Amino acid sequence: MSLLYRLYLLFFVLFTLSCTDNSQTTTPTQPLPKQYSPDFWGTASATRNGQPMQNLRISAATRTPCNRHAFDLFITEYNSDGAELLTFTLANLPQRVGTLNSFRADYKNLFCGTDTLGSTLTARAKLGYEGTYKPTGRTNQLIISTFDSVKREIMGSFRLKLVIDERGVGPMPDTIRIESGQFYTKLKGPNGKYE
Repeated sequence: MSLLYRLYLLFFVLFTLSCTDNSQTTTPTQPLPKQYSPDFWGTASATRNGQPMQNLRISAATRTPCNRHAFDLFITEYNSDGAELLTFTLANLPQRVGTLNSFRADYKNLFCGTDTLGSTLTARAKLGYEGTYKPTGRTNQLIISTFDSVKREIMGSFRLKLVIDERGVGPMPDTIRIESGQFYTKLKGPNGKYE
């Protein structure tokens, strides 16, 4: 074989390989966020519509402008590839031990010093549907069993029944029940991070 023929053959093979369809390659996974990091601290567990939730990450922050009175709790579920599935928020929780049963969907317009909680759940596309949910019914409950104001640590339990607030993409279930919820976390520092 001549050198020219070999170069031509090499060029042809390289050209053919460069034209292959790479559209079926998988998206690289992202690492699962650490349970204890600048953004998350503590443990949480619950069931969603009877199935155990997976890879929950939790954080809590004082509620502006209610810094001395209330805090917000954020629980995010991730799949094993590190993709966010959903986040639910409990807002305007009092910085004290107690049982609360009054929930509102309009969590942005809550008033300091009231025992009305805000709640919302945002589902992401990786869950198979995307949209937001709001609390409904009289069975919702949050119990703050311990609140250590020195260590800023909080422990409690919760259950929520949520219905569709805004439809998104995909076949959304009409109701999501978060049950047997347990949590242990602490408030973020003044810089909005855990140290």
